[in-house]
Amino acid sequence: MSNSLIEERDFYNRILNLVGDEKESIAIYQNNYLYGHLSVLMSNFPTVLTLLGEDNFKYFAFEYMKESTTNDVDINIFGADFPNFLKTRASQHEIPFIADIAKLDYSWELKKVSKGKVPKGIIELWSKLINNEELVNIEIIEDEFEEYEIINDGEYELKRKK
Repeated sequence: MSNSLIEERDFYNRILNLVGDEKESIAIYQNNYLYGHLSVLMSNFPTVLTLLGEDNFKYFAFEYMKESTTNDVDINIFGADFPNFLKTRASQHEIPFIADIAKLDYSWELKKVSKGKVPKGIIELWSKLINNEELVNIEIIEDEFEEYEIINDGEYELKRKK
């Protein structure tokens, strides 16, 4: 890692962990950092936002930001490990497939070519959520899996693999 990235990360850590008078004098920078990153997470994970609701999403997003150690210079790709973070949190018990949905979100929103395997029904659920369609007749079978591939052949599309 380059010295400039280390210095930048140290700067952000100092901003996020200030106390007392220091915190008051630099609160605008702290808020800018937090809400800028929150905005990116909300943009990169739209179906997770829909599933959790805005308040719950913000809670998990702020917790994630406290623990995140990203070194990416481009804020727009922030959240690559958000699906794994969600997988280890309490929401996993109420929405056991939230990490799978988050992985699909991140790949789709960032136009990232990717492959994966999810429980049967997750792709249909995600597709209906992302397209604002009614969520009816969706069955998720946790012990059966279907593979997917997000490809770029001029336009990005999600294909189920047979």
